[in-house]
Amino acid sequence: MGEVAPLLGANDDADREGFLTDIRASIAVAKRLNATRMTVVTGFMDPKLPVEIQTARVIDVMRRAGDIVAPHGIAMVMEPLNTRTNHPGVYMQTIAQGYAVARGANSPAVKILADLYHEQIQSGNLIPTLDACWSEIGYLQFGDNPGRNEPMTGEINYAAIVRWLRGRRYAGVIGMEHGNSVAGRAGEDRLVAAYRAIDAA
Repeated sequence: MGEVAPLLGANDDADREGFLTDIRASIAVAKRLNATRMTVVTGFMDPKLPVEIQTARVIDVMRRAGDIVAPHGIAMVMEPLNTRTNHPGVYMQTIAQGYAVARGANSPAVKILADLYHEQIQSGNLIPTLDACWSEIGYLQFGDNPGRNEPMTGEINYAAIVRWLRGRRYAGVIGMEHGNSVAGRAGEDRLVAAYRAIDAA
């Protein structure tokens, strides 16, 4: 099996420098799209190094990236990914881990993408985690588990999450990071009905 990349926490600076080059190039694209958020992933674990060393290096490179994008009014949102179903070997696996990196980077341009599908698989405990990490969350994505389809097709109580977000007066974007459980127009109708139901609850 070949080595996975990038390794932002590795001993070699090459992947970190490549990441910063990509961030610089992404600013023009974000501006063309009038985007204020850019999703980033923090690469893979280096099995040869303690996670604490990798964390320090990821914090350093994210701070540097934040310095690049902050003057443009853009925030990078780091996406934690689950390792149990979709992304084995990734570095950032939980919202709490993203919180530690964001706090360490200490930049308005370094935030967390709270993808609740991934977080449910990896850790659960969604509302307490959102509450504890809220100051560093810059964007949310919905998708139910199992199946990664629209709300009300799995185990996540999205009505409770929407109520919590309303209590927080969240007015940002919620990404629909999922498929439809039913194909075609019937599936589209079901998706709209699901979002109306969780919004009304």
